[in-house]
Amino acid sequence: MICTMFEMQPHPNVCLPIKVSETRSQVVVEMDCVEGGDLLSFLTSLPNVRWLDETHPCRIICQVMRGVEFCHRNGIVHGDIKAENILLTRR
Repeated sequence: MICTMFEMQPHPNVCLPIKVSETRSQVVVEMDCVEGGDLLSFLTSLPNVRWLDETHPCRIICQVMRGVEFCHRNGIVHGDIKAENILLTRR
């Protein structure tokens, strides 16, 4: 059901699910591969991350919030939002 919902209405800030598995206590969603890595790796790979201005981090936060809002609007709760789970694209 989750995969079908995303196929019908994809969102640019949400990875597409590939496979969904359910147990008695949890739902595990395997997501599509994203080439840019995760936010934590990006932030820790640079010795002294200094943004030129606030537009880049603000853009990341806004995109994360748009994705979360889309999921919540469709009855999906992420449950583990952290830098390791925020995936970046190359663009």
